[in-house]
Amino acid sequence: MIDTTRRDYGKRIRHLTRVLEDVSGDRDLAMYRAHQHGMSYEQVALLALATVDQVRETIVLLRLEEDVDGWDDGPVWVGMHPTSGW
Repeated sequence: MIDTTRRDYGKRIRHLTRVLEDVSGDRDLAMYRAHQHGMSYEQVALLALATVDQVRETIVLLRLEEDVDGWDDGPVWVGMHPTSGW
């Protein structure tokens, strides 16, 4: 039996929060790039499981970034656990 402590769960929460932050930033950039390549706000929203307003706001904010076109797309995130479905 594994003895999981509060500290272990604290580490897990911090780690997963960092992963979520990284993944959401990569997703936002992918939404921006998809729209640049002709995908409508509605199409992006459907794929991103987001509202059209959320997608539009994300894309508008990224357009304001001075060097967004030079940003790296980052990794393609893949589930690491056997039950992740990937």
